[in-house]
Amino acid sequence: MTEHPTYIKQAPNGCLVLCPEAEATGIVWEGTPLHLLGRDDLEGRETVMLEEVDGGPELLTAVDALSDIDAMNVDHEYRLTLVSLGLTSTEENK
Repeated sequence: MTEHPTYIKQAPNGCLVLCPEAEATGIVWEGTPLHLLGRDDLEGRETVMLEEVDGGPELLTAVDALSDIDAMNVDHEYRLTLVSLGLTSTEENK
């Protein structure tokens, strides 16, 4: 997934150059030039299809997971502190 595709086309001298989406025959993703399905050929490049998706739900899922991980880390640190003090959680509540 990417928020802003890097569009490319092949220049007359054979080099791949940046361009607006309307002129693009491909994109660069993670440093690799890729041909866009339905566009003029980029010889020797893997063909891919761009599809717009709403990243909001994916981001929300990731944020929730990070929140859960943070809570587990706090609990873990608390329990390690009790062990280092020679206490148990039931002794601490007395």
